[in-house]
Amino acid sequence: MIHFDPTLQHLLNHSMSQVKDFSITLLDIHGLFLFWNKGATLLDGYEANEIIGKPLDTLHPQAEKTEKLGEYMLKQAVKEGRVKQIGKRIKKDGTIYLASVVMNAIFDNKGKHLGYIRIAHPLR
Repeated sequence: MIHFDPTLQHLLNHSMSQVKDFSITLLDIHGLFLFWNKGATLLDGYEANEIIGKPLDTLHPQAEKTEKLGEYMLKQAVKEGRVKQIGKRIKKDGTIYLASVVMNAIFDNKGKHLGYIRIAHPLR
C-alpha cells in the first residue's frame, strides 16, 4: 500500500471533497459507497451522510437494477481494470438523467482488490 505524508493525504482528501464539476466517489469491494464529494451531492442530491454505506445501484433506475447494471459494472471494472458507461441514473428526488460514468478498480501493489473509484458527470 502507498503511504502518503500527512500533508499530502490531507491535500488529496480535501481536493477530492471540494471538486464540484464531477461526481467523485469511492466504493468498497462490495460496491458500497465509502466517499462522496460535493460534485456527487450536486449531481445526485444525496448528502454524504445519506449515501455512505448504500449500494451503487441506489443511483440506478428500476430497469437498470433489474438488469443488474451495478453488478456488471463492478465485475467489468475488476476484470478489465475499468469500465465506461453512458446511461440513466436516478437522483434522490426521483429525477432521471443521463450520465457518463467511468469506474476503475483499485488494487494494491500485490494485486489485492481494495475497491473502486467512480467519476461521473451529467450529459446535457
